[in-house]
Amino acid sequence: MEPDWANLEALALGLILDKLEWVDHIWFGAVCKNWLSVVKLNHQNQQLRTNVLPMLMIPKANLCLYGISTKTTYEFQLPIPYYDNCCGCSHGWIATFNRKYHAYFAMDIVITMVNSFKNVSPITLPPLTTCSEHHYEVQQLPKVTLSADPITSPNDYVVAVIYSKCNRLSILKAGQTSWTSIGKFNFNLYFMDVIFYGDMVYGLTDQKGVLSFNLSYFDDPDSVETLISPISDIRFHKDLKCYLVKSLEGDLWLVRKFLDDCNHNGMIKFEVYMLEFDVRGKKIKQLVKLESLGDNVIFVGDCDSISASASYFSGCLKQDSIYYINKVKHYTPFHEYCEPYNVEIYNVKDGSLSQQDPEYSFVKHMPAPFWILLPLE
Repeated sequence: MEPDWANLEALALGLILDKLEWVDHIWFGAVCKNWLSVVKLNHQNQQLRTNVLPMLMIPKANLCLYGISTKTTYEFQLPIPYYDNCCGCSHGWIATFNRKYHAYFAMDIVITMVNSFKNVSPITLPPLTTCSEHHYEVQQLPKVTLSADPITSPNDYVVAVIYSKCNRLSILKAGQTSWTSIGKFNFNLYFMDVIFYGDMVYGLTDQKGVLSFNLSYFDDPDSVETLISPISDIRFHKDLKCYLVKSLEGDLWLVRKFLDDCNHNGMIKFEVYMLEFDVRGKKIKQLVKLESLGDNVIFVGDCDSISASASYFSGCLKQDSIYYINKVKHYTPFHEYCEPYNVEIYNVKDGSLSQQDPEYSFVKHMPAPFWILLPLE
């Protein structure tokens, strides 16, 4: 007798589903109605909803997704315009930008948010020049992030953008036609990262510490207030990069990436700190260095930094580790200059470094890969 695959019991199908990457769930549910019903039931599980492993989006002939757990590259066509100008991903939405030049060297930067995994229209944001005093400042976009998914919160989401060579910060609420500049009267502020945390926006600066902005001030833009809290005596200007990430426990963490001065080979090192705030959440009382990440595994890059559970993904994630994307320069046998991107893993406890070894590399001038959380439904 041939097995009746279409009518397998839900328990058996659920066990199979647990072993698959999230993108495989889509194909799994397309097999038949019974399998689709198991996928939908599985996605209602609260534990699954809070434990989704990010995938790596990489450019090859077409855009691809790379699965950390299965070490598999999934190649398919994604309708994303201006991929060369992608500037990260947030809540499943990929941010792209396009430059529009005008007379007298003026320039607009138009950001478009695209969700290639849902049947929804792209979101085009107002030109970034509305928040810049000088057109020539708006040339780069190191970071674009969302406070919420525009699908579930179409009228309440907020966009935060780090832009220009000076790394300035501006935010925009859904429905607004102009941006609100944060710290616009302090030109010494150089923002390294930004995160939405509760009803606040926290921007990490290179020397001044953390700048906070209460989202309730959107109702009265003329009374916008910002508070700067110095962070210990850490000098961020020597860091390669700093990130803000929310832990699984709900705490706000600061991740530093820098070159180890004690290592003459220029080895990359990470340090993680927990930010402890006062009762109002505006002032930083102290910065606590973490020697262990507990159950957290951190993914950092030019998109939203992500925490995942080491115990839930014990078969594929390394405990106390930070996953990041590193660029390695070399020449091919044909003397073509290439810059392959490796997924490297830093262990916070012992300082060791290892590689994930995905099977891809590509020529310079291609955009860097970035982490992406696929939507659950």
